[in-house]
Amino acid sequence: MGDFMLMIDEIFKRFLIKNRNPINVNNPPKIYTGIGARNPKIAVQEIIKHISATLAKKDYILYSGGTPGCQTCFEKGCDENHGMKNIFTPWKGYNNSTSPLVSWGRKLTSVSLPLVTKWEQMAPEIRYIHIRNVQMLLGYNLDKPTKFVISWFPYLSYEYGTIMKYAKHFNIPVFNIFIATDLKYFLDHILSKA
Repeated sequence: MGDFMLMIDEIFKRFLIKNRNPINVNNPPKIYTGIGARNPKIAVQEIIKHISATLAKKDYILYSGGTPGCQTCFEKGCDENHGMKNIFTPWKGYNNSTSPLVSWGRKLTSVSLPLVTKWEQMAPEIRYIHIRNVQMLLGYNLDKPTKFVISWFPYLSYEYGTIMKYAKHFNIPVFNIFIATDLKYFLDHILSKA
């Protein structure tokens, strides 16, 4: 195990420190986005809740989407410390959410969502999921962006998924805490300084 951790530290020093822009975690607004897979193991759920509870204690606002799995874990952790949260849902009652931040009926177009193709051919439900995903990055009115995204995707690279493409498009850092180097960087350089 010791050799493995030394190898991770070496990769971390060579790659991540050079390739990540520093994030000033104390400049307002202190907002982060919490997303991830629908089926995290119990240990992962506890890590996510701990991260979210810690950020809530430090007055961070959670942006998330009410989807079962990682997103509801971020919400539960935030609630443990009575943190502020904005839970964006594509329609009223999505996954039994009581959040008033509903995308349904919003008048956004493919001009507002430049990475979405075939907008006119999409079913309304799919359009509102796209809108909700962008709101999780930029806020309800698309004017209060998140500082960073914390995700847990064991089988999804950064190139997949609309929200990951938008994060890249808007230069929002993403930490996939499934990846050991991302988790280490996040814990050492973000969470400890938040």
